Amino acid sequence: MDVLRLALWPTMNKLLLLILVLSPLVQGYEFYSGKNTYSTQTASDQISKEYGYQFQLTTIVVAVSTEKHPLYIEQWNQLEMIDAEALQLIYVSSKVSSEGKHGYYTNLDTAKEILAGSEFRVLVISPSGKELKNSEAVVTGAEIERFVQSHNKASNLTP
Repeated sequence: MDVLRLALWPTMNKLLLLILVLSPLVQGYEFYSGKNTYSTQTASDQISKEYGYQFQLTTIVVAVSTEKHPLYIEQWNQLEMIDAEALQLIYVSSKVSSEGKHGYYTNLDTAKEILAGSEFRVLVISPSGKELKNSEAVVTGAEIERFVQSHNKASNLTP
């Protein structure tokens, strides 16, 4: 029995590591607004049910170690130039330095998980929960518009 356990141990470790790595991809990241909890995998459906209207929401998560980081500031400047309503975008702030209180935000542990050791990260997540972009650099407003429009066209979605 011990020989069998020793033989299977490396395989089990690899399987466990794979599960841990893929878990956010399957479950998404939790975020909040007031008392409501959402997931990046299902936010579009959750918010559609909440408001009684079928949205096709793309989630933009901006994660940072500290909100004074120049890339964080520049990313929000880029987001302010986009017509979020027309493209059906929601923005989620994810900061390790402080938990949000307004809008959509993650908790501190989720921010650390998203950052995965980096100082700054932007995620663009489709209405179906598919990660369209994962970047450690600022994603321009034009790039976000292209990702969203291209994905919506390919998926026959009309925001």
